[in-house]
Amino acid sequence: MLLTYEQVRTYGLPATEGKSGDPRWPAFARRYGFDPRRPVQWEVEALEPAELQRLVLAAVDPYIDRTVLAQQIAREEEQRRALADFLGGGLALTPCTRTSEASLGPVPAARLRAVADRASVPG
Repeated sequence: MLLTYEQVRTYGLPATEGKSGDPRWPAFARRYGFDPRRPVQWEVEALEPAELQRLVLAAVDPYIDRTVLAQQIAREEEQRRALADFLGGGLALTPCTRTSEASLGPVPAARLRAVADRASVPG
């Protein structure tokens, strides 16, 4: 992700020493009034995480196919339900749940295929 110079100014981001030898620097320096001999750069990580997330989401939002997204979310939910059934129904699975493979013990391949078949949703 790149920052525009306007974003750098708006957010008051600190400059760091840039890469010497960057062929783009001289033109940028002339355009915005910097010393062409002393390259500087700004890091996107200097933005507050919440603002960075907002900028990224706003940038990609026009390109998201809502129908495809809804289908994928439904498929993931079905896969979570199938996995919970497979594990005995006693485990509430959320997108953030992490279970180590060792805690699951050995699982027969046929049983895994059966769960995968039930979770398959035609796309």
